[in-house]
Amino acid sequence: MKRNYVSVLIIVAMMCGSFILNAQQKNYINYQGVVRDAENELLVEESVEIGIALKFGATNAPIQYEESHIISTDMNGVFSLQIGSGINSNGDYENLPWGEASFVAVSFNGSELGTTELMAVPYAITSGSDQWIVDGNTITNKNIGEVRITDDLQVFGEFTLNDGNAVNEISDDGTLLDNSSTTLPTQKAVKTYVDSRVVGGGEAQNAVEVPFDNLESGLTAINVQDALDELVIAGMGGTDDDMDSTNELQDISLSGTDLSISDGSTIDLSTIIPPGGTDDQNAFEVPFDNTGTGLAAGDTQAAIVELAAGGLVDTDDQDLSLSGTTLQITDGASVDLSTIIPPGGTDDQEASEVPFDNTGTGLAAADTQAAIAELAAGGLVDTDDQGLVLTGDVLSIEDGVGNVDFSDFFNRTTRHGLLVGDDGIIDGLVGTADGQVAKWDAALGNWVAGTDEVGGGSGSSVWGDIADGINYNDGNVSIGQNSPGHLPDASQYFTVSGGVTDGDFGAIEIKGRQNTIGMPIGRFGFLSLSNIGSTFEIARIEARISDGAQFLGDLGFFTMNGSDGTDASLQERMTIKRTGNVGIGVINPTSKLEVDGIIRSTTLMGSGDRNVVADVDGNLKIGAIGGSSLWMVNDDGIYFDGGYVGIGIDNPVTNLDIFSRRSNPLRLETFASQNWISYNNSNGYIGYTGIFNGANDMDFGTGVLNTIGKVHLVTGASPKLTLIPNGNVGIGTINPTANLHLIGNSNLNKPLLKLEEEGNDYARLEFKNTESDAFWHVAGVGEDGFGSGSNSKINFYFNNDQGAGNRMTITGDGRVGVNTSNPSARLTIYQDGQDVGNGLSFSDGGPNEDWHITHGYGLRFHYGNTLKAFINASTGAYTVSSDRRLKKDIEPLPSVLDKVSLLKPSTYVYKADTTKTKTLGLIAQDVQPLFPEFVSKSDGDGMLGVNYSGFSVVALRAIQEQQFIIEKQSEKISNLEERLRRLEARIGK
Repeated sequence: MKRNYVSVLIIVAMMCGSFILNAQQKNYINYQGVVRDAENELLVEESVEIGIALKFGATNAPIQYEESHIISTDMNGVFSLQIGSGINSNGDYENLPWGEASFVAVSFNGSELGTTELMAVPYAITSGSDQWIVDGNTITNKNIGEVRITDDLQVFGEFTLNDGNAVNEISDDGTLLDNSSTTLPTQKAVKTYVDSRVVGGGEAQNAVEVPFDNLESGLTAINVQDALDELVIAGMGGTDDDMDSTNELQDISLSGTDLSISDGSTIDLSTIIPPGGTDDQNAFEVPFDNTGTGLAAGDTQAAIVELAAGGLVDTDDQDLSLSGTTLQITDGASVDLSTIIPPGGTDDQEASEVPFDNTGTGLAAADTQAAIAELAAGGLVDTDDQGLVLTGDVLSIEDGVGNVDFSDFFNRTTRHGLLVGDDGIIDGLVGTADGQVAKWDAALGNWVAGTDEVGGGSGSSVWGDIADGINYNDGNVSIGQNSPGHLPDASQYFTVSGGVTDGDFGAIEIKGRQNTIGMPIGRFGFLSLSNIGSTFEIARIEARISDGAQFLGDLGFFTMNGSDGTDASLQERMTIKRTGNVGIGVINPTSKLEVDGIIRSTTLMGSGDRNVVADVDGNLKIGAIGGSSLWMVNDDGIYFDGGYVGIGIDNPVTNLDIFSRRSNPLRLETFASQNWISYNNSNGYIGYTGIFNGANDMDFGTGVLNTIGKVHLVTGASPKLTLIPNGNVGIGTINPTANLHLIGNSNLNKPLLKLEEEGNDYARLEFKNTESDAFWHVAGVGEDGFGSGSNSKINFYFNNDQGAGNRMTITGDGRVGVNTSNPSARLTIYQDGQDVGNGLSFSDGGPNEDWHITHGYGLRFHYGNTLKAFINASTGAYTVSSDRRLKKDIEPLPSVLDKVSLLKPSTYVYKADTTKTKTLGLIAQDVQPLFPEFVSKSDGDGMLGVNYSGFSVVALRAIQEQQFIIEKQSEKISNLEERLRRLEARIGK
């Protein structure tokens, strides 16, 4: 038989981590693959159509872009293409959302082969210039994710945040004590600084703390103090000729926010003093009015530079100090700043700090505190509390006018009855007897206490109230007519009228709620009442759920049979199934009528046994139409010699033709010890089939066996095949213990079971059940000749209504393939897709999730459905999954330097190591109290392990902390060296 092959395309895709930028400014993605056929042979120099479809977000997401490429493979079966440059059939390549996870689905000649996640290319594209939209002088980033900047961010204008957003952790210096010129303070830091430096009387700022830009001054100093020292040392300020320090001192004074120095200029501080500003300003940020100063500079930095360059700086140093709100200059006057700085800092204002417009109010106050005081003093604010007073039925307010009289209202808590009324008319309705109901009296136009549901006020309610319902036991009940009861002799009636016109009918509905097979939906019960008060249900009609579906139902009829109430029980006598089958004495009938017992017809009663036949109308009659029985009587037997005899078949083709749908088509029974069927011809006896020794053995052949209850195929006196009563068949044994039991001596030339196919095709063994058309085949084929090792195979083949294929193959040269019939290694797994579950998995059978290993353009490791790591196919690097989209609760790592110093790196030898090799590492119990995140415990044996790779992150953090310390120490050393230089210069001078 000729073999059939299904052509399969195998593509190994290789994508570059970069993209191609052509003249039209399009970003193309390099894509390369190898094409093989079903026999793993390369498709060399053949034209193929490759389809590319891009999805974003998930593998099952809708396709957003499609294109096709008509290309030819080279002599190695390799093809190359650029995604984005093909024949477009759907979507816009220029506006794809590359910021999301990206997936490419590849098809070959119209048949989709699988979907692969793009790991690197989309990120390169998202960093391209097309992620920025230019609108005049404004550019906007259209990326939907984060915009990250690895180097410095320089802003030459205002830095603006939208309303509701905040700058998080720009500075960790809550008091700004270091006075950094490179740190943007938080609002909290600004307030803390103002409270401690300006209002709270904290540490005052010295000139050494005020930085300035020395690029244009020609000085090396980086703060005001050092600049003044440098000017003095360089002699730029001149010498003090008279050596009198007092005649050159100047005083400063403050008027409003104008700060003046005697014989000098005035500076308006409103721009830098709250509310104008409270941050640490650099000198170039502080403007001043240079009118009359003779300076060209417009800010403090430029003024210092201009004064230094012109030699106009006074060399007598004066320091500013702040005590509380008093600003003091050395050897000069002091200024109280309390008039321009609010107590408590720049927020949390007192009422006296809050101004308001008093225009039109008639008040003289200019702030909230004064306004409150003025209103209170003028008697315009009433501070006396007023209460509500109830005198009798009259409600009033203290020292007020008006009241409310409640005398027309009654206290409903002391009344009984039902409030009824219409609009403003409210009356009380009180009953006079039990069982009355409220009803509307049209004549009175009001509600009255009624005793029935219709008519006037006669009679009482016909329904009684019981614990869980209502009842009526005083007469008959009718629905649809006035007079219930038509059958004679009954004492109680429940009548449902069918109406008054043709087509009307009455109905009684019983509704139940069940979803369990065999449970009742509703019942009619017939009860017998005894004179001693006992009640027995003696008959019942019941409807119930059948086969578990709401629209499938059975109907059962029950009667009771017993001598008294102790042994009597309801028994189902007749059943009507949902299929229409009726059973009498049978609960689950399988025919239209199935009876457990004798069926008797009075129309067929008579004397003697007679034949009963059916006429053409289906009526049963004694003596068939056209004659009686065809069998003739001969002494103690009957016979028929008119032709063939059929039993269960209407067209017999042999002397005795038996067809039976039952389990026992033919039975031989005798009082003798032997029952047998003999085979004879004109030459006499030649064989037999018989049951011997008066019991159950049945033998075929020419000998006699004395084994009970078995069927033997015999040659001579030796059984070759045995069938026992439970259906087991034995070959080589008379006691089979399985459906088919073979015993014998096998070897390479004589197997116990041999399947041999005619022709050059697979020999097959099939496995299936009676409930499904699905089946398994174990099929094997062997070949001789060169290369037959890979062509000789055993396939495990499965087929059902969803498809078919070889699920596992073992080749003659020892290769095993899972989901492929052409394994290329000792074990080959064809994933048929890259989703989790298509590759190799490991399960411990416990509460842990399974590990999955799959491959695409890399070997991927999943725990459950979560990607944990992969091995890069290009570099071979083992990469741990670290995508931000997989993480939450991301926080900066706190200080680790102290804990790192407590770690105990050790050398040791593993007890199980017979070579006694020294090993470097850590002890898990030592690491656990310091870094519990890096210590894990095995549930099986309780052993602890250390995540050594995690310490790389700790090392990075420790290096950062050490670098920060080094920079701070370097800065302090530089300052000390500079101070030492100045001291040495002064000493030398």
